Amino acid sequence: MIVFLPFRSGDSPRHVHWRSTARAGQLMSKEFADETQPTLTLLFDTSFAGSTALKANPFDWAVKCTVSIADYARRRGFPFRVVHGDQRLPSGDLLSWESFLQLMARIQPSPVPFNTLTNRLNGSAMIVAVIADPNLDHVVALSASKARGLSVTAVLLAPSTFPSAANAELVDSAPPVIPGVDAITIQYPTDHAAQLSAAFQPQGITRETHPAT
Repeated sequence: MIVFLPFRSGDSPRHVHWRSTARAGQLMSKEFADETQPTLTLLFDTSFAGSTALKANPFDWAVKCTVSIADYARRRGFPFRVVHGDQRLPSGDLLSWESFLQLMARIQPSPVPFNTLTNRLNGSAMIVAVIADPNLDHVVALSASKARGLSVTAVLLAPSTFPSAANAELVDSAPPVIPGVDAITIQYPTDHAAQLSAAFQPQGITRETHPAT
């Protein structure tokens, strides 16, 4: 399994990966990851149509959740990749930590449908979908992924709990239930990092109880 990392003194020039170098704006070197370690695929939904004007908004919190999950994987030595719909940025590559942080700092909402992302999934051992504004389209796409035999956990933001939703007409404040898919609901202003840390334990991913409001 190949990982792309910033070129360091002593690396062989033969291992420079020019396509990744062009994307990252710095020399990137190919390294081979330990294939005995499971790969985490972070499926980041960019099809967010809400406002990002306020500092506390579902999309930015979804970015923070994705970074928290990736950090959990990094500290345990798991390689990870991000699949997303922002076509300006690389998607699906294994990244160094620095390149990943740069990507998440630049990522923006995009109209690419969520099922376009799920159709890219393969038999990755661990798949976590992070969704800023879950709806029935996400239910259909993730249910189809489950039917294909993929193991998916969903991190669902609750947009109605954010300040940006104060004047919105919201029919349902709770994210939809996705049959057969473990789901973790993140509500504002809950400590998302602590909630995710409690959910992603070494013994496996557990279903989170929705916090009371």
